Amino acid sequence: MNISIDNKFNKDFYDSSNKKHISFLFKNNINQITTIFDSNFSIVFFATYSSLIKKTFFTKNNILRLIFEGDKDKIIKYFSRDYEKMYFFNLMLSDFHEENLINNLYNNFHFTEDILSAKASLFYIARKNLILKLLKNMKNKKEFIVNYFNLSDNEKNIFDVFLRNAVRYDIKWAIIPKVDGNLKSFALKYNITQKRVALGYYSFEDEERTFLDSIIEKFLSGNM
Repeated sequence: MNISIDNKFNKDFYDSSNKKHISFLFKNNINQITTIFDSNFSIVFFATYSSLIKKTFFTKNNILRLIFEGDKDKIIKYFSRDYEKMYFFNLMLSDFHEENLINNLYNNFHFTEDILSAKASLFYIARKNLILKLLKNMKNKKEFIVNYFNLSDNEKNIFDVFLRNAVRYDIKWAIIPKVDGNLKSFALKYNITQKRVALGYYSFEDEERTFLDSIIEKFLSGNM
C-alpha cells in the first residue's frame, strides 16, 4: 500500500530519526490492524488516547465518527496523514507484556526498536493496557467514549487516573470499600467490577472525590 506522509508536519518531538522509525513501524503495523479490530477497535483507541499525558490535537475533530464507523481503509488513510497520527496508530497496535519487564530486570534485556512502537513509548503502552484490562467486558462502550470526549481537559485528567488506579490497586485487600449510589450505578451500567470502581474512587482525597463525583454523574445522566 502506498502511504502519503505530510512532510510539512513539524514538532520538536519528531526529529528525523524518530520520523523514520515511526514511518517504518506504521507501514508494518498496517498489516496488524485486523488484530485490534477483532479485539474491539473503539476501546483500543480510547485506551490509547487516555494513556497520553498531553492529549493529541487531532482528536478534537470528528474522529469519533470515523472510529465508530469502523472502516479499516478510511482509518488507515486518516492515520497516515502525519507523524503525530502515525505515532498514535503505532501505540494502538503496540502490545505490552509483563514478562518483558522481568527479562529486562533480571537478564539485562534491552528493548529494541522492533519491540517499541516509538522511542520511550513503553510508559504509554503500560498505561494503555491498564485501561484495556478494566474495560475488557464493558457495556455501552459508545456512550462511555462519547461522554468521555465531552469532558473538559481537567476532567479527563482526573478520570484517566481514576480508571488506571481501578486496575493498579486491584490486589488482595483485607477490606473492600462499600459501593453504592452513583458508584454502583456506574459499575453496573458499564459492566466494570464494583471492587475496581471502589478502589479507583477511594484512591483520591476527599476534595478530589467530590470533583470525581460530578464527572461520574455526567456518565450516568447522559446529558452532556
